Amino acid sequence: MNDGAAAPRRRRFSFGAVADYGAVNLGDDVTAFSSTPASHPFTRAPNSLTSLRARGGWASRASRAGLLYATGGMAWGDMDQSLTTTNTVNAFTPTQDREIDGHQIGLGYGVKPGDVWLVGAGWSMGLEYIWTELDDGDDPVAVGLRTAPSTNPFFIVDPTGTDMKRTMDLFAYSTVGITLNWRPQPDSKTAPRGRGYPSVAWS
Repeated sequence: MNDGAAAPRRRRFSFGAVADYGAVNLGDDVTAFSSTPASHPFTRAPNSLTSLRARGGWASRASRAGLLYATGGMAWGDMDQSLTTTNTVNAFTPTQDREIDGHQIGLGYGVKPGDVWLVGAGWSMGLEYIWTELDDGDDPVAVGLRTAPSTNPFFIVDPTGTDMKRTMDLFAYSTVGITLNWRPQPDSKTAPRGRGYPSVAWS
């Protein structure tokens, strides 16, 4: 007997991997002050970032169904570091630009527009949030004498000089992006059931 109610939709889990590479236009600054008197702004800014993440989610088998997923993995890149100062009597040797590494975690949701927006089969759109945390390392700036006398404040405690560094090594930021994904569609008459196909994504 059929009472007219819709049959329950079958659900499924989805697993995969994501590789990302992109330019980063971010930076942060912090300023130290000394009794010389002088100010010493520290600046750091990542140039590019590569990440490799696992992704797992839950989707409906229904047409134009959405995919809710979580993602997480490794990230690495390179960091520019610089120091400017109003002090003209001491010598300052900042750490050279270096490679950095850390991790990423995030959440996302994707949906297939289908015929609703006159988009062809295989296309999907989504929204993704990613938290990135990078370890910049313990990279001090060595302060030397230059033309300063031995009574210079940087040499009172240690006659060999002083190292200045940030109190926090971590460089963290979050991003929210719109994703566009295309997956080749199999021929329903010839493709084996359950076979996966690679996809291409833009964000």
